[in-house]
Amino acid sequence: MVRNNCSHICTRFSINKDVYKHLRFLNLEQNGIASWDELSGLRVLNDLTHLIVNKNHIKEIYYKPGFRGLKSLSFEDNLISDWTTFDALNEFDSRITEVRAAGNPVIGKGKIQIGTDANPIDLSKEGGNDELNKAKCIAVSRMEFLKKYNGTKVTENERKDVELFYMKHALETYLTEVMVVEKEEDRVLT
Repeated sequence: MVRNNCSHICTRFSINKDVYKHLRFLNLEQNGIASWDELSGLRVLNDLTHLIVNKNHIKEIYYKPGFRGLKSLSFEDNLISDWTTFDALNEFDSRITEVRAAGNPVIGKGKIQIGTDANPIDLSKEGGNDELNKAKCIAVSRMEFLKKYNGTKVTENERKDVELFYMKHALETYLTEVMVVEKEEDRVLT
């Protein structure tokens, strides 16, 4: 169903799980889909293991119960601009093990945000090789069951390293925020 202008799927039609009960692979690339709402109705298809929604206009992916069989999700070249989508993918019932996310603004250049909105951490100062490796680091650390990111296998040693890196920066961000609050309290008291 690539390039069929099927931009309104689940908001216009109900998905009958009996009719599509054997559907395992669905490619909805380049259909002008603007919202995850158009796809969330597919969550009743328990045998759906691979979903491709590349080159659409999706800004976020959020969790709704279902998608019990989904193992691989490709959402390359969409409009995902923050890491909350990766947090949501970690909540999916199916424990997604493979993600393709290249070409989204969150993966792009500039500050890769692993801190809070107020204190994004610029990983380019951390000695990483390039933006894509930094994005992989963040994605892997946010998705507990991820085994493949953009076609590259995630090894156990790599997972351990990126999770330690992520925890270090999360702690540093927290401590920085605590210090800012304490300085504000001291300033108010004096």
